[in-house]
Amino acid sequence: MLSLKRGIFHALVYADIFQYPMTVQEVLRWIPTEKPIAKRTIQKAVQQLVHEESISFTAPFLVLKKNTPNIGLHAERLVHSQKKWKNAYCVAKILRCIPTILFVGVTGSLAMNNAGAEDDIDFCIVAAKGTVWITRFLTTITVELVAKRRHPGSINIQDTICLNMFLSEDSLKTEKAEQDVYIAHEVIQMVPMWERKGIEKRFLSVNSWVKKYYYHAYQERLALRVQRVKRKPFWEKVLRFLEGPVRTIQLRYMAKRRTTEVVTKQIIRFHPKDMRHFVLFTLDKKLHRI
Repeated sequence: MLSLKRGIFHALVYADIFQYPMTVQEVLRWIPTEKPIAKRTIQKAVQQLVHEESISFTAPFLVLKKNTPNIGLHAERLVHSQKKWKNAYCVAKILRCIPTILFVGVTGSLAMNNAGAEDDIDFCIVAAKGTVWITRFLTTITVELVAKRRHPGSINIQDTICLNMFLSEDSLKTEKAEQDVYIAHEVIQMVPMWERKGIEKRFLSVNSWVKKYYYHAYQERLALRVQRVKRKPFWEKVLRFLEGPVRTIQLRYMAKRRTTEVVTKQIIRFHPKDMRHFVLFTLDKKLHRI
């Protein structure tokens, strides 16, 4: 029971870093565990913590003591998130016209319905093998034409589409050095918009390591039904021939602007604000204090 209570605190502290109050159901989902735990057992531990006044319960939310203002903030962010989802779905639907895109997912705060009014909308794109750079080029042009795209150095990013991650279908697995609780959470919380070639299941399969952190959340994600879109293999092959020249042009353009980006033939990853180290440090610090 002591270990279980620590797990509950872990879930609540992690959420608190993002000023996010959790429902009991969300605690059941995000409690860190490598194997299934009966819901009744977790609920009993939650009730004991509330009774001991170690955590606060304001229906339907659980928060750390003295952090009830997060509940009001969450209500505001939920409203903003609903508006942003309309924009995200509209853009994702238009991106179906690009034959080399195999998957479009939403990450970041919006994926948790916790986006503030000033936040952008983070997209993760999976491209067909050997087409990452031509896919980025076509996606960037398309988003520029149909929506507001977040540009490097932008100050006003409200409702902009941030194309911060492109992966090749043969580079879906997270590197060993980054397999931690933060990346596990990001992997599972990503909301798939649509897919081709069964990429969603392949992505979860090669990243099954996340189960050792969030068994319940991983199982829920596996059961999620994702909209499938027909492939266009002919145009995919045609565009693959342009990959080399397009990659060379983009790399030359980026040369003087490169900072902390991860750029390879299979991965293009931009982090306007990399939260990983901050979250891990803050999580450890708060848990230690508690």
